[in-house]
Amino acid sequence: MNFSRFASALARLPILFIAVLCPYVAGADESLQSYDIEAQPMDRALKAFAAQTEIQVAFAPETVEGLVAQAVEGDFAPESALQALIDESGLDYEFASDRLVVVHAPHSNDQGGDSDSGNASSTPVTMVQNQASTRTSPTGTTENSDENESSGDSLRMEEVIVTGTSIRGVTNPASPVITFDREDIERSGLGTLPEFIQTIPQNFTGGFTDVTANVPGAAEAGGNVTQGTGVNLRGLGSESTLTLLNGRRLSPAGLGRFTDISTIPASAVERIEVVLDGASAIYGADAVGGVVNIILRDDFEGAETTVRYETVTDGGRDAWRATQALGTSWATGNIFASYEFGSQTPLSSTERSFTASSTFPYDISPDTENHSIIGAYSQDLSSNASLFVTANYSTRETFANRASTSGNRTSDISVDQYGGVAGLEWGLPGSWLAEFSTAFNRYESDNITFIPAFDLTTSSPLASEVWAWDVRVDGDLFELPGGMVKLALGAGIRNEKLEANRTLDRDVHYAFAETLIPLVEDVFEVSVAARFEDYDDFDSSTDRKLGFVWTPVRGLQVRSTFGTSFRAPLLVETSTAPNSILALDVPDLQSPTGSSPGLFLQGNAISDLAPRLGTPLQPEESEMFTISIDFNPDFWPGFSASVTYFDIDFEDRVEAPPFSFDILQDPAFAPLVTRNPTAEQVDNALAVSEFFFNLTGLPDDELLNGGAAYIYDQRTANIAATKNKGIDLQLGYSVDVGNGQFGFNLSGTYLTDLSDRFTPTASPLERLDIFQNPIDLRLRAGLFWSNDRLSTNLFVNYADSYRNNQETPESPISSFSTVNWTTAYEFGDRDSPSLLRGVRVLFGAVNLLDEDPPFVADSSGVFGVNFDARNASPFGRLISLQISKNWFGGGQ
Repeated sequence: MNFSRFASALARLPILFIAVLCPYVAGADESLQSYDIEAQPMDRALKAFAAQTEIQVAFAPETVEGLVAQAVEGDFAPESALQALIDESGLDYEFASDRLVVVHAPHSNDQGGDSDSGNASSTPVTMVQNQASTRTSPTGTTENSDENESSGDSLRMEEVIVTGTSIRGVTNPASPVITFDREDIERSGLGTLPEFIQTIPQNFTGGFTDVTANVPGAAEAGGNVTQGTGVNLRGLGSESTLTLLNGRRLSPAGLGRFTDISTIPASAVERIEVVLDGASAIYGADAVGGVVNIILRDDFEGAETTVRYETVTDGGRDAWRATQALGTSWATGNIFASYEFGSQTPLSSTERSFTASSTFPYDISPDTENHSIIGAYSQDLSSNASLFVTANYSTRETFANRASTSGNRTSDISVDQYGGVAGLEWGLPGSWLAEFSTAFNRYESDNITFIPAFDLTTSSPLASEVWAWDVRVDGDLFELPGGMVKLALGAGIRNEKLEANRTLDRDVHYAFAETLIPLVEDVFEVSVAARFEDYDDFDSSTDRKLGFVWTPVRGLQVRSTFGTSFRAPLLVETSTAPNSILALDVPDLQSPTGSSPGLFLQGNAISDLAPRLGTPLQPEESEMFTISIDFNPDFWPGFSASVTYFDIDFEDRVEAPPFSFDILQDPAFAPLVTRNPTAEQVDNALAVSEFFFNLTGLPDDELLNGGAAYIYDQRTANIAATKNKGIDLQLGYSVDVGNGQFGFNLSGTYLTDLSDRFTPTASPLERLDIFQNPIDLRLRAGLFWSNDRLSTNLFVNYADSYRNNQETPESPISSFSTVNWTTAYEFGDRDSPSLLRGVRVLFGAVNLLDEDPPFVADSSGVFGVNFDARNASPFGRLISLQISKNWFGGGQ
């Protein structure tokens, strides 16, 4: 592999970074940790404290109601900062662990222990924390370790669910999970969620995007008719990555092959959690390559306005975005709403040297305008029950000038996506919590295309819909010497619908269970999960997952998972779309003439009448193994490292076999070919086919009455397989420098194997490191510095060199490195003029050095696409300016 471009760019990064940083670091004082928490209601101050430390904070809402926290500004140890915060409030605190502090009213000395325990155990408690990898929920429960077991009372706390597990309060699941919060998104300098997701090394950028939808020769199989963007973890296909919004499924785009994340406004995202192993035992179908859970903001305080402008420094593409967020909370609930407007002008192929030679100029990226609204509401109904509701609506208009061999065509695409979730959580006896919810989501689109060469206008209206009802409970089972055994159970029903030329729908019934078993306290724990899903249109799947977390010494942890996952056939793949027969002469060494006539059976393999090859369609099945080593040493504060090895064996993949004239000579096709078919087999093939095309020259009667020497079953079926292996790396380091903090991180993935077999007997076909396919090595490095007002960040993105197999002999494709830079300043001082107070200004530059993508000669000779649109960005340098104003000093 070639590291020279990455090393060269990385070498320039510190020079650029130091040039920005030097004026602010010199002469600063050493400190433990810098705090800036203004005087405000106590509950909000405690949330701010949790957000600035690595400590979770639990408190009873009525205990802090009406209290005002003291301002804390300056450098403190965490405990000193907390003490200063609650000074003069009459509150006290106790550390339940190194990472959990409980803030409470002072214990009365004239009450007995039993009375104290009873009072504490019946008090509703809120728990807030800084961990981006968790989600707080309106209510939760945990057992009070100080209470009398016979009392039956419990301490109510807001616990959390990490993506990758169904059990609340598990902050360190066995699965490898990476998390990105709002700060990560903002300091990236990128304005949309798709742009940010594409920087994640584990995501293959060559899936469904608005660029690959427009650049000729780069379109994803099946067509991106909505010009949306999907996530494609591990390069296994967007349909094999499960994308969730607040832990719920979204209706897919187009013909159901991907979830369109371009409809989700980045301004409304609180964090993104990515599970990098198979997770069907937790979430069900499609979680093969992994899970991306996009979690929206829901507890914002105040009002925030943001305006953003970005433009390329070469060409006409620019974009505007404006957002408004509003939120407030009270002792028993909160409400939040966010609106975003965005518009983007196109980038023409004539504006880039590597696409300017196209015979038919086209838009590399389209002209778009979008509007999005997000809302969230929660309300405690009693001391142990609460209601939560979320809703979302997005609309997008896209206009693109596209190119084809028949000339230019224009597409006017409209997209509307809307949905919501409503649920009820209530505490059960002991530590148990129950939740009932219903979730609905619908995606509607229409692609109106005008083709001047044929004076033809086409319309392709599509709609998909998901509606689910779900009930789940979780809590503590019993205690082992190693700790409390926890269990989560759930069941539900999901209806999926696709409206195209006809309406297709199905019901899915499911049930799941997961348990966490701590065998040795703080040393070894095991998790076991299983999920059963039954589909009314094909079959069922049962998936299991086993995981363990081993901590041999403090600061060193080994995690591993082994499990199965599956992908359900798409609704469009299970449809009764017409099959057809194509009759052809193909080379045949067994024939005296050197060729034989026969039948190519094409369409969907859904009929038991036709020659059987895995019909009807079955779930795609996979096995995945991961092992991770995490290193967070006490002797090196601020440093963390994680290495994960993964191995995916993906079988019974639903594919249409390739068209080939070698079907009678290549052993790979043998399972698909029926030699010398009987009259009954020919009749069965005709029975499931509505169209017959005879290109052999033989009369139809002669061909179909004994003249066919073979039947080649080219229908979509469970025939393909994929192997995927590799290593993920995460490094991070942060340290106080003067009055600020300096940090470095490095994330990357190295694929050692990505190969396909298109039939069970075919030889593996390596698609790693070849044109328009995943690259073996992708890295992203960052340097950060910030204090309470200023922050500046530099990133290097690296994609390794690979090869162009479209030429003979193959030619090399160079590696690709880009440097991004952002800097931000916040006018937060209470002495600032009122118009500047709460204002934050951010300037960003993506591809700061304006690097062109690696040159790849266009083999078509028509479109002049001299770059790989699946692996490199065509935009060049993009600069942005973003201004936000927090009107009332609130926030999260």
